[in-house]
Amino acid sequence: MRCFCSLLFVLTFATAFGQACIPNNDTVSGIEPDTLAPAFVNIPYEETIYFRLPADTVVDLVFGNYVIYDVLLCIDSLTIDSVKGLPAGFTYGCHVPWCSVKGGQNGCAKISGTATQNQIGIHPLQVFVTIYVNDCYTFSLPPTPDTITFFFLQVLPQSTTPPVHDVIEGLGTPYPNPAHTYIHIPFTLKSAAPALFRITDLAGRVLMEQKQQPSAQVGEILLHCPLPAGTYLLEMISASQRYRKTIVIAGP
Repeated sequence: MRCFCSLLFVLTFATAFGQACIPNNDTVSGIEPDTLAPAFVNIPYEETIYFRLPADTVVDLVFGNYVIYDVLLCIDSLTIDSVKGLPAGFTYGCHVPWCSVKGGQNGCAKISGTATQNQIGIHPLQVFVTIYVNDCYTFSLPPTPDTITFFFLQVLPQSTTPPVHDVIEGLGTPYPNPAHTYIHIPFTLKSAAPALFRITDLAGRVLMEQKQQPSAQVGEILLHCPLPAGTYLLEMISASQRYRKTIVIAGP
């Protein structure tokens, strides 16, 4: 998980209307995952990013030639201005209209679309945000604009497995979604090492889990999930990271 060490590392995506995803219940500020799974040509793509905005942060304030170090600021909220760099045909959505996230709250964002042959390559993303802070009492500081640049979307040919050094670990788009008693889970791992696949409810309670020993870095498993109808979180836990997707179970 990428840590929120200052205001310069705050990220969210937005959409003007509708709910695109359901936030998780993480209590640690940060973003997960902090790299996007690759998209493959002509295969529908969906990636959900979960994040928690910190309630406060410590920064150095500069006034002309003077610097005030380690100033505690409370975060009112963060809003999105624009997102640039997504391939044509890809869209993004947030968990609330206009994607205004309050300090200390959780949010999520979903990117979806289907890549075409002429989009093969790496697409750097630029996320333009505005952060609103105060002095933790009554005085509000001027809005702070920022640009987030550490995300990128890699588009690969449908039949190509990326070389080891180019692998971007993560979960693909589970299908069918909604599912009944079985769901297919595409995945990408940095190495053919054991991975734990887990389904939890929205409160974080583990309902079922299955350990897998993939024989390849890019593959797919079939998970048996006889659960009541509802919305759940699917997790893949590798040696170094945890990845999440929202799934819907239609019931047996």
